[in-house]
Amino acid sequence: NTEDKQETPVVDIDFETQLAAFPESYKANINALHASYPNWNFIAVNTNLDWATAVAAESVVGKNTIQSNYPSGIASLAPLSYLSKAEGAYDITTNTYKVFDGSNWYSAAPEVIAYYMDPRNFLNDTDIFQFEALSYNESQSSTVVESILKNTFMNGDYSVIDSATGLVAAGSYVQAFMDAGKTSGSNPYFLAARCKQEVGINGSSSTSGVYTGYEGIYNFYNIGASDGANAVAKGLLWAKGGDSNATNYGRPWTTPYKSITGGASYIAKNYISIGQDTLYFQKFNVHPTDATRMYNHQYMTNVQAPFAEGRTTRNAYSAIGVLSDTMIFYIPVYNNMPDAVSALPAAQ
Repeated sequence: NTEDKQETPVVDIDFETQLAAFPESYKANINALHASYPNWNFIAVNTNLDWATAVAAESVVGKNTIQSNYPSGIASLAPLSYLSKAEGAYDITTNTYKVFDGSNWYSAAPEVIAYYMDPRNFLNDTDIFQFEALSYNESQSSTVVESILKNTFMNGDYSVIDSATGLVAAGSYVQAFMDAGKTSGSNPYFLAARCKQEVGINGSSSTSGVYTGYEGIYNFYNIGASDGANAVAKGLLWAKGGDSNATNYGRPWTTPYKSITGGASYIAKNYISIGQDTLYFQKFNVHPTDATRMYNHQYMTNVQAPFAEGRTTRNAYSAIGVLSDTMIFYIPVYNNMPDAVSALPAAQ
């Protein structure tokens, strides 16, 4: 006679320890991700912040913006219901919304901000990359950077006259980002995606080298290009060294290479090394090493930026078949989160 034996399930102790640090409302999606990608690591980052308080702090008018073709409304970009009607963002007497940057960036509604702040909306294998660790490691490949830059103006080589030396400066954009990652200690995939997000697939006046008054100056990350009037000029002045002709971070940035590597050093020192080491934390500074920077010192106002940049990185990983590699994700946790995940307002 044979004896029936019950098989003992194999338990991933490391993963079970990771999972135990998350609230129940996170666990089902993280379990599903682990089942599909067993080499991924999920680290809970306890912000110790009350959820409603954090959303309210990020909902200060102008702190988070969203692009809309108002008054076109629902037909293109964000519908009007995504725009804030708080004082300073909307004039009830004229039924008009205030532009905060460019021609069509408006203050986002609190419900929209809550949606993009709620990590539970992005615990899937498409959107989780906004939580990916942004530090450098030797395994990072130029093939991934090449995939991110494909179909952009950075696909291939650059050749310009260095306005500082008068000599030709030429090279590959891919190598520039790989060098930038290694020298700064930053993930080169993140750097390439950040540039793509900031200046677009066709580049911008910040990267042309011919902007009037700033010929031969480049700013691939739009550092210093604060929202409002003359944003490009502000960024290029910063890239040139500012009013004091500063030379830190390799300024003036008189070639694409200097801008890409120098900008990476700036981002690493001022964001990654002080706790803003994911796309999410660079947008929502809810776990800073310096408590005085809580809800401030945020890289961009675009509330959708972590979502968009994370997808750029994920698509590159997918294209070259490295999604199953070992990866680390730092996922924020708040106190008193509602059981239901935050939803976007009805489009109207």
